[in-house]
Amino acid sequence: MSRPARFWFWTVIIAAIFIFGAWRLIDKLDFGTGEALLYSGALAVVIWVVGLRFVIGNRGPLPGKKLRNPYLTTPAEFE
Repeated sequence: MSRPARFWFWTVIIAAIFIFGAWRLIDKLDFGTGEALLYSGALAVVIWVVGLRFVIGNRGPLPGKKLRNPYLTTPAEFE
């Protein structure tokens, strides 16, 4: 699965968790609607951000090349 597909798949899962969490807080724990949306939304955002590190990976937009020692490389290799 490509990185954009994994991103959207993970986002849809988190949206479902947010909706289910808000429903459970309102229904089972007698929270108000505003409180339930706030708490489940905050939790969903935290899980989404942390989960993206695992789902997409730690890579940035361009794969980085690690240098052995920057002082021993040519200018072309350094850039």
